[in-house]
Amino acid sequence: MQKCFLFMMLILASVFYLIYTDNSEASGILAADLNLIPTARAVGKGGYSLSIGAFAYNPDKVIRKSIEVDAGNYLKEKHKVDLQSDIWLTPIRITYGMSRRLDFIFGTTYSAGDTDKSIYDYYETGGAGETRSYPQVVQDGILGIKYIVSESIAGSPDLAIGGEVHGGYTVDEEFTDDTIRDSFPFVAMQLYLSASYDLKVAGVHGAAGIFISSKSIESDDNKFELPIQAGLEIPFVAPFDNLTAVIDVAWPKSSSGIDLGTVVSGGFRYDISSRAALNASVTSSIGFLIGLTVNGGKPVAAAPPEQIVF
Repeated sequence: MQKCFLFMMLILASVFYLIYTDNSEASGILAADLNLIPTARAVGKGGYSLSIGAFAYNPDKVIRKSIEVDAGNYLKEKHKVDLQSDIWLTPIRITYGMSRRLDFIFGTTYSAGDTDKSIYDYYETGGAGETRSYPQVVQDGILGIKYIVSESIAGSPDLAIGGEVHGGYTVDEEFTDDTIRDSFPFVAMQLYLSASYDLKVAGVHGAAGIFISSKSIESDDNKFELPIQAGLEIPFVAPFDNLTAVIDVAWPKSSSGIDLGTVVSGGFRYDISSRAALNASVTSSIGFLIGLTVNGGKPVAAAPPEQIVF
């Protein structure tokens, strides 16, 4: 949680810096990301986006199984094992503009709270008080890219392709690891095609792709999915023309190898300046998202040298 706090301080410091160093009139930021989903736009060369969020994960019931457990140096015997998880998944993402059309994404997801496996009658004495609990690690890392295939020309939409690789440790409700102490490692990959289109009164966004994971909790053991994403931007009018209402939906939404199902978010984007915007939203999964985007500067043509007249 200390790292999450420091990350939020970095976002706030960046906001204050932009407010006091760029007082130019806001002109409607072209968002590279909405609340949950990427758009078919890039942050631009040298631009960046910082975001942090939180999603609650607390299964409705305790998972209980009877499995063979090697209790110390004893022979493997059948034990009742419970899994309880009550955590907040806190994804942190950074997007950096490698060029005008290419963005590089990296980040991690921490978990705040407890995920524990409990073994009953550990020493097989039949007595009370012999339950042992082992905390499980739930964390992942992400690397990805997004490339703008085409930019809108004569009313056509923006198009982009992207890919992400996830890896880390997730909740082990199958109890198939080598020891009861271990968390469950996983790796996942997502590929998608996204499109963005500007109407006169709103901006619409959509994406579809494939998601493959070696492990996916709460998804009925279906580790191959076809995620669909959609979003809408509705700008306000003067005197609030630096505000934009944003709503988007991701189906399904995964984090740290956990399938959160369909997640809807709604919030606002505030244009701090002509290059920077701040996002804030709440989600249907009992959570929130905060993000700061600073678009890369556009190249400025050099003025021709003055002619010297003799």
